[in-house]
Amino acid sequence: MPTHPFTVPALFDAIQDPATLIDAEGRFTDLNKTFLERAQRRGYLPTKGIWIGRHFWDTSLLRD
Repeated sequence: MPTHPFTVPALFDAIQDPATLIDAEGRFTDLNKTFLERAQRRGYLPTKGIWIGRHFWDTSLLRD
């Protein structure tokens, strides 16, 4: 089996568009660096701990 010089979390974080992983109940399970940077520019705290577990529809950041 070939090995690759990257990990899946690093690859997810390298996506240049805001990206999130959401579970079947609509809650955030992971978000990439670009999502956190956009959140910070809009006045939200740029830490995953603030977002993980929150329901997708409960944030105004995603409405625009």
